[in-house]
Amino acid sequence: KLEEAIAAFQKAMQLSRNAPEPAYHLGMIYWQQGKIEEAKKSLQQAIKISPQYPEAYYSLGSILFEQGDLEGALEAFREAAQSNSNYANAYYGAGLVFLRQNRFSDAEQVLEYARDLYKAQGISEWAANAEELLEQARNSNR
Repeated sequence: KLEEAIAAFQKAMQLSRNAPEPAYHLGMIYWQQGKIEEAKKSLQQAIKISPQYPEAYYSLGSILFEQGDLEGALEAFREAAQSNSNYANAYYGAGLVFLRQNRFSDAEQVLEYARDLYKAQGISEWAANAEELLEQARNSNR
């Protein structure tokens, strides 16, 4: 089934060159399959088509974070936040990077913002996740 989906998204990319969604979804499938370089290329293609695509930046940032490229991940999360300031995942991702870098004050700031956005958007599970990380940052910052 995934191969069919890949073929469909590749065809959609050819037919709709100005639509970022096929490249984004193709990137997500590649990521699930562990085809990391293909995933990154597809997400970068989606961003190239639509520079205001926070989900694509966030997914790219998540891949870079998993690969240990903290600066690259942070830049992608910043781009996600700049393209949509209400995109809570961007701040959450940045918080993960800051925690990994032992930048606890920065982590507190963005995780607090992420938590508040999640709460305002009624996404309680992610608000709780952000709260847990926020406590971790606060405890580490003492």
